[in-house]
Amino acid sequence: RLTSSGGGNIDVTTGAVTTAGTDSDALQLTTSGSGTVTANGGILTTQGDFSFGLSIAGGTGAIGATIAGASTSGDTAYGVDITGSGPVTFHSTGTIATTGDNSKALQITSPGPITVNAGLFTTTGDSSVAFQIAGGSGAINATIAGASTTGTGTGSDAVHIASTGPLTIVNTGSITTTGGFSDGIDIRMVTTANVTCGNISTATPTSVPVHILSNGNTTVTCGTVTGAAG
Repeated sequence: RLTSSGGGNIDVTTGAVTTAGTDSDALQLTTSGSGTVTANGGILTTQGDFSFGLSIAGGTGAIGATIAGASTSGDTAYGVDITGSGPVTFHSTGTIATTGDNSKALQITSPGPITVNAGLFTTTGDSSVAFQIAGGSGAINATIAGASTTGTGTGSDAVHIASTGPLTIVNTGSITTTGGFSDGIDIRMVTTANVTCGNISTATPTSVPVHILSNGNTTVTCGTVTGAAG
């Protein structure tokens, strides 16, 4: 855990990190103001409740993080949670997986711009979105290798993006959900959207395979799309 209370820059490089207790993040970085955050890590693993794999809270400075993957097994234990007011760049070379309830695999909150290049995102708990971005007017550009949520409860979208800027997302794998009110891809309020879906399947009538709300030009290219009859 590293905090710069005066808004200084943070630059961290680490190998694999594993924690076992409650409220025990594998890597937690906090700064403010114009301080930047640069993180390079191995596979980040936690086993307790309220224990995130990677947690970054920044200010207006740029945030850049690269990890080899993340795994959490507690409740309210996100794989990756990044919050800031400036540009965010995130890369993961491995799978990001959570098994507890209310445990998102990835959450990024920033007005942007936001860039993501990552592998597979999976969750098995209830109310656990696999890939979530809450953006602003900055552009979002994301490439992922699939997303799946297999909880039996509700509210576990595979991909959920809300933003007021332009969006480009490319999924090179499959997107699946099994719970109710758990959409495959749910995109809202963007100015323009260029979406490459891959194959998508949802298992209940209340879970839409693809839902996009855009205020401008929208291009959607999907493979096989499967949803349950109402």
